[in-house]
Amino acid sequence: MTRIIAFTGFLVIWNLGFTQDLVVTNARIIVGTGQTIEQGSVVVRDGRIASVFAGATEAQGGLVINADGMTVMPGLIDSHTHLLISDRMMLDGEAALSRWISEELPGHLEAYLASGVTTVLSHGDYFPEIAEVKRLAEHGELRAPRLLVSGPFLTTSDGHPIRMLCDGAPALCRASLIAEIDDPGAARAKVRELAEAGVDAIKIVYDDGFRRDPRPKLNDEVLFAIADEAQRHGLPLIAHARETADALRVIEFESVRLAHPPVLGAGDLAEIGQILRDTSIPFATTSNSSGLDGIQALWEAGATIAFGTDGFSSGPRAAVAREIEMISRVLSPAQVIAAVTRNAAAYVGLSDEIGTLEPGKLADIVIIDGDPLADVSDLSNMEIVIQGGRIVVDNR
Repeated sequence: MTRIIAFTGFLVIWNLGFTQDLVVTNARIIVGTGQTIEQGSVVVRDGRIASVFAGATEAQGGLVINADGMTVMPGLIDSHTHLLISDRMMLDGEAALSRWISEELPGHLEAYLASGVTTVLSHGDYFPEIAEVKRLAEHGELRAPRLLVSGPFLTTSDGHPIRMLCDGAPALCRASLIAEIDDPGAARAKVRELAEAGVDAIKIVYDDGFRRDPRPKLNDEVLFAIADEAQRHGLPLIAHARETADALRVIEFESVRLAHPPVLGAGDLAEIGQILRDTSIPFATTSNSSGLDGIQALWEAGATIAFGTDGFSSGPRAAVAREIEMISRVLSPAQVIAAVTRNAAAYVGLSDEIGTLEPGKLADIVIIDGDPLADVSDLSNMEIVIQGGRIVVDNR
């Protein structure tokens, strides 16, 4: 079933093909590779970074931005959110969902841009609505960060998170937000359907939920079918697996990302972190639902952590600022910056395109009033946000 989204008030046609040649000069540049240039320049041509170097530039043509006293770094990336989950839409069903998407979601997407977030991976959303939102953004009919989506949560019959999200909610929740799958054939068909709709990942829940009321989990045959079919379509598998034993089970599959740190149950976190390091499997921070001790232990063991807010009940700007503040309690400013740029780019599968300021990559750039390497809270001081060579936020 296809449901049409009609945007009210926020519909903005912007030409995704339009890029502006830019030169940012006199800037402190956090390249994202571990290198910092105390005073340098970034040249942007045709939406991509042409060069990054120390000193001023005599490059001709395009807009010149004097970033004297400011910091230039890669655009921020939120690797774990749920764009279409809202308490209000859960109450009234399809009409509320359509209304929220058309009237409120555009403002949230604008807030992401204002926060310097140029790419978002949203996994666990109403489908097919989220695919239509992505299409509108890609075609320039909706101002938004670069949107990567997965569609619904794939779980087993009456599995987690059905009771948490859908108890007392309209039937639409179990029909479109959750996909209950018990048969390998049905699992493969669902993955094919999602792949054909243009999703960027597959989200599974391999978790028995709250221990006081455990729920069934995907059986091994279905789990294998989902993972195998996702691999056939080149789609990463994002696994909600909070128990260490469950996480160790799902990381046997290729192209897995963990939706949260695996910090529950038996197991030494240093050992788990070393396994994640050796298998190059990243996890999203989501400190609001995981705690900080586990994040620190896994990081210290060498695991790759990617910045992820896990939604924005208080709004994207507050969620981004809160997650940065939380993880900065256990990570250095440089580590926080790596999590929200280079590591998050690896998590969303776009390391070749974003996450660092290197020649040839997309010009996703933020210009910050301050020095986040000295005070990470300066990440909230966005002056200019550039996405793919376009200035999308300008607070000068």
